[in-house]
Amino acid sequence: MDHETPRPPLHYVACVSYPRSGHHVTARVLSAYFGAAFRHCEFHSLRADECCKRFPCRDPSVTMSKCHDFSLCGWLRRGVRPSPSTRCLVLVRSFLDAATSEYEMTRRAAPGAPDTAAEWRGFALSRARYYRRFATKWVFRGGGTRHVMRYEDLTARPLEELAGVVRLFEPSTPPDTTRLRACIETASSLEVRDGVVVLVPGSGIRDRRDLGGFRWFDPAFFARIERSLEGVLRKLGYAPRFGGHG
Repeated sequence: MDHETPRPPLHYVACVSYPRSGHHVTARVLSAYFGAAFRHCEFHSLRADECCKRFPCRDPSVTMSKCHDFSLCGWLRRGVRPSPSTRCLVLVRSFLDAATSEYEMTRRAAPGAPDTAAEWRGFALSRARYYRRFATKWVFRGGGTRHVMRYEDLTARPLEELAGVVRLFEPSTPPDTTRLRACIETASSLEVRDGVVVLVPGSGIRDRRDLGGFRWFDPAFFARIERSLEGVLRKLGYAPRFGGHG
């Protein structure tokens, strides 16, 4: 009687994600693709006795964990330091899309928080400094085994991009593109409906953000932000969208 050769365990991947850059949908697709072999740890959502609270994760059963590296904004501005041998998946997104999405998320989480144009501008300027440090450390300096995926590429060509991510976990096994395509097409997405975030099954992967629909949309301010990050955005492959304003 023939027995199927067991597949080797997945490699561990440390996911360093700029906020709102597609981590959750990526994790949902990977979970569907790998099944029980994929174990994702998002440590801030677990109890202290369930988690090592370390990044990279110390639990050998975990296959991917997530970090925003917010400590880059701290006094020493060093953030987390995975070893050179750690496989890292780095997720980034165009700044204005990421920042408006994150700002809306913070207001949904705290309904009583001030929500004015001035609050938004302060938030965006603060996040722009963090964005520059994040991109410099995780994208431009390189080092170790790093795979960078832009949110715009993930949503434009998900099969190609996620096949590259799958190879991080199984470098010796060609991705099953038929199964991966099915996982992408049936992926659930988080959408805001009447001010409430809901998980919509089977909606697939696509970019739903419309900057023009943001309640504090201001082309002159957006142009100012783009100018302040001009070199960073250009190196990431993002063209200015508001250069004629301000």
